[in-house]
Amino acid sequence: MGLFDRLRKRQDPTAPARQVAQEPAVELSPDELAEHESALRGSARVTFATTRMPMVQHDDLATDAAAEGLPLERAREILREEWDRRVQLAQEHRDDDDSGAVRRAFVALNAEGVLAVEALGYDNDEGHELATEEAGDVGAEGYVFFHAQDVERVVDGPGTLHLRYAAARYTATSAADKYAEDEAVGRRVVAALEDEGLAPTWDGSGASTITLERLRWYPVPGDA
Repeated sequence: MGLFDRLRKRQDPTAPARQVAQEPAVELSPDELAEHESALRGSARVTFATTRMPMVQHDDLATDAAAEGLPLERAREILREEWDRRVQLAQEHRDDDDSGAVRRAFVALNAEGVLAVEALGYDNDEGHELATEEAGDVGAEGYVFFHAQDVERVVDGPGTLHLRYAAARYTATSAADKYAEDEAVGRRVVAALEDEGLAPTWDGSGASTITLERLRWYPVPGDA
C-alpha cells in the first residue's frame, strides 16, 4: 500500500490494528530514504490536518512506510514531529482559524440532508464516487466534500479550499437540468457557509466549484 493510499479510504477507528511491519531486509540509499521521509511527511500533514482521531490510530502510516523501506522507528518519529507541528499551529492560530466555521457549516448541512465530508478521497473523481455512494447509503439529497489534494492547498497556511458538490440522485435526464439540480445543492452549501460568517466564492454554475479564498485551516488534530 502506498503512502497516500491511506488517504484513499475513510478512516475507521473501530478497525483492528494491523500487525507491525518487519524492518526491511534491503537498505535504501540515502537519496531513497530522503524521498520516503518526504513522502511520509506529506501524507502525515494532510491526514493530521483533518483527523478527528488520536495519533495512535494513525500508526498504519508508519507501518506502511516501513513496508516500503523506511525504518519503523524513524517513521514513527516523523509522525510525532508532524503531529506536534499541527498542535503548535493550532495553538498559534487559535484566534484566526476558519476550520471551526467550515465544520459547523458541514454539521448543519448534514442535519439538513446534504452529506458534507472532509478529506473524502484523494482527487475529484474518487471524491465524487465515494460521496455518491455514501449519500445513497444515508439517503441524502446531495453532497459536498473536499478531497486530500484540496487539503494540501491549505495545510501550511492560508489558501484556497475548493468545495465540490452535486445532487445525490437526479430526476432530470438532460445535462442542463442535471446541472440545475447540482446548483440547488450549491446554493444550500453557500448559504450554510455564509451563516457561519464565511465568504464563499461561486459563479452559480453547477460546473464550478465553490471556493473559500485565503482560508485559515488550523484545527487541533484529533479534536472530535
